[in-house]
Amino acid sequence: MSNWNFEQRWAAWLNTQPTLLASDRIDCDGRIIRWDEYGQDTAFGWHVDHITPVALGGTDEVRNLRARHYLGNCRAGGLLGNAMRENRLTRNLGNAPFPTNAMMGGIGGMSRPPFNAMAALHEDWLNHRK
Repeated sequence: MSNWNFEQRWAAWLNTQPTLLASDRIDCDGRIIRWDEYGQDTAFGWHVDHITPVALGGTDEVRNLRARHYLGNCRAGGLLGNAMRENRLTRNLGNAPFPTNAMMGGIGGMSRPPFNAMAALHEDWLNHRK
């Protein structure tokens, strides 16, 4: 979980569907989330999620943020990360793997894929979310 400020959390919260209870909303996956359970991995816990993932060029601007139940957020991040690690998205790169941070001298995870692979990555990510 990142340290999102109040403005970012509030904007993300407003990018969800309201319910009859002011303290609850419905996220993009249809799960109920509760305002006071932000950052918790509980029945109604939620995280701030990027609508367009940072790995695909998304930013931390409030228009790209939404509140999402922690299970959906972890699952979506896992699918995107797994797709990158398994090199399933190399159709625009031939057989060349995405460069990892180790190859690029960085730490952890993976470096940004080349721009010509971003469209393929985004398409695959969207297909996995269905």
